Amino acid sequence: MHMADRGIKAADLPKYLDAGNAANAARNWKLCQENYALALQIDPGLASIWVQYGHALKEQGFHKDAEAAYRRAIELVPDSADNWLQLGHALKLQGRLKNALTAYARAYEADPTARDPQIELAHLTRIDFAGLGPARSDVLAPKPEHHRNWRQTAALLVARIVSLRHQRNQIRTVWPEGDIALGPRVGVFVHFDPDEKLQDFAYNYLCALHDAGLSIAFVSNCATLPDSDLARLRPVCAAIILRNNIGYDFGAARDALRVLNLPRANTEFVVLANDSVYGPLQPLGPILDRIDFGQADLWGATDNWQHRYHLQSYFLVAGRRALESAAWKRFWGDMRLVQSRDYVIQRYEIGMTAAMLRGGVRCAAIWDYRTLLRQIPPADQRADLDVIASADPAEDMRRGHLARIRNNIVAHTPMNPTGELWRQLLLAGFPFIKRELLRSNPARVADLADWRDVVAQTSAVDLGPIEQQLRRELRDRAI
Repeated sequence: MHMADRGIKAADLPKYLDAGNAANAARNWKLCQENYALALQIDPGLASIWVQYGHALKEQGFHKDAEAAYRRAIELVPDSADNWLQLGHALKLQGRLKNALTAYARAYEADPTARDPQIELAHLTRIDFAGLGPARSDVLAPKPEHHRNWRQTAALLVARIVSLRHQRNQIRTVWPEGDIALGPRVGVFVHFDPDEKLQDFAYNYLCALHDAGLSIAFVSNCATLPDSDLARLRPVCAAIILRNNIGYDFGAARDALRVLNLPRANTEFVVLANDSVYGPLQPLGPILDRIDFGQADLWGATDNWQHRYHLQSYFLVAGRRALESAAWKRFWGDMRLVQSRDYVIQRYEIGMTAAMLRGGVRCAAIWDYRTLLRQIPPADQRADLDVIASADPAEDMRRGHLARIRNNIVAHTPMNPTGELWRQLLLAGFPFIKRELLRSNPARVADLADWRDVVAQTSAVDLGPIEQQLRRELRDRAI
């Protein structure tokens, strides 16, 4: 039967649309559905009306019919994030969560800046795509589970789906053009600055790596840098790579390893470093000389037992055996550029060591956790009482933090060595102090006010660049 046989005229399309819109505004879903249905009989190519028609059906509880309407809209406009988002809602209301997950992922893929798909993905996967932070931690924080369930599996699946759009080349520029000469000892240094500048503390770190005999590949998650900064970099760097800020430090390192074709035939080791630390407070050459690849294939400056055992990623040194291992190639080859900090930490920073160990790569830390704990002096009841009686607030803070460390040791509660054990590290010749520790002190370290004195005690380094950066970064606190 044609439209004319049903009394429907093409000229009436505006009338049906106006009536549908008015019913929509009045939340008269049945009347809305009827008028949009008549409009779609006249022109079935109106993608936006298929979406509104689906809304009217969904509000009446006809979720399966709403799904069909949203799918028609997707057929007409397949790259619309909103079309995929609405399909995800309809599927979720039917309890088809796996299918909803895929629809939300397609919405995020179509528009990574849209917040609603990210929030829905966060609810379904507990990955903080939207950067919601601790205010929504009840929804987003990973919860321990004894068995892997579909939600955990889906989290890995969706990360792959939403990262597909990021797998295209994120590199903007590479200097120099053509073949890039590298020596046998290579340093890949990852940089990011919200103001798209090379700060002095980071430049000093690069110079120290250069002085230690490394060929430096500087890879920045800033798509552009000032010409003056590029001019500073060229004398100390063998390569300068600027890329989009996609995938955090691990994404940048992955791209650098690919561009530079590492390892090469002459490569002895590769240092992976980043600007999440201040330093070095000590010369790096003697520290690198301490590394024995006969004992381990992958070294970190420190190791951490929180969550699960892992080498901390701010400073890693991979020897030839690690670089040639199947585990190393698989880890970097399978990496996805996911815009979720929590996912990157769990999957790549913490997961890297586990992947290497499973693949037979021996891992060790230069300043290993157990050795640091042996530096903690035993409790002295008389000395502790003397400290209490001294009424010195600074000494009281030191005592309180030391007691906290001892309690954690007794309770077998793992600590972040670059946080709670910062003092012990510096006294043991450790060349760095974490920027996060001074900026926000997430571990609530009580004796941090001593950091300048301890650095002065252990190092002759100029604190000027560090002080300058702290003035840029600190908000509502002094250190």
